[in-house]
Amino acid sequence: WNFKLDPVYTVGILDFVFEEDREDPDAIQVVKLKNQHCKTFYEKLTFIYIELPKFTKSLDQLQTHTDKWLFLLKSLSHLLDQPQNLQESVFSELFTAAEVAQFDPLEQVAYRESLKHYWDLNNVVDTAREEGWEEGRAKGWEDGLAAGEARGREEGLAAGEARGRAATIAQIRQSLEATGLSQADIDRAIANLDP
Repeated sequence: WNFKLDPVYTVGILDFVFEEDREDPDAIQVVKLKNQHCKTFYEKLTFIYIELPKFTKSLDQLQTHTDKWLFLLKSLSHLLDQPQNLQESVFSELFTAAEVAQFDPLEQVAYRESLKHYWDLNNVVDTAREEGWEEGRAKGWEDGLAAGEARGREEGLAAGEARGRAATIAQIRQSLEATGLSQADIDRAIANLDP
């Protein structure tokens, strides 16, 4: 069998601290299961426990993305507005989801309907844009081929005429040389031919 198993992560967000970890200052515990030989049971199976009481940074102390997420997980229920230093789009989505979660059932239905309407309109616009691009590409190819054919005909005619004129001049020169005229007289006669 040729199959690939995706990694499995179980994330537990805890509002308490494990008794055996009280002295450990880390708020995030990453756990891999070990077998009876103390070897990792399965590399793609990971348990992550976030002990929120251990995270004590204030809004002004947040430095990393992880800090920001831990702050939000711990403080979201107390925040009235999205803080200035958490204005990244991923956090805006979280605040929107939290706001929608507080809607009453009728508001949630109306919100979902408005989203559906928005997505439908977006899909119509995207489809029209794609069809326009395809039509434009097809028209461009058609016009380009027609222009290329016309140009090719013009260049072909010009080249054919030039070759025909050169062959005619060569025949005239040969005929004039047979008459015994001097080279200067032959050149003058050819120069006086219509172009």
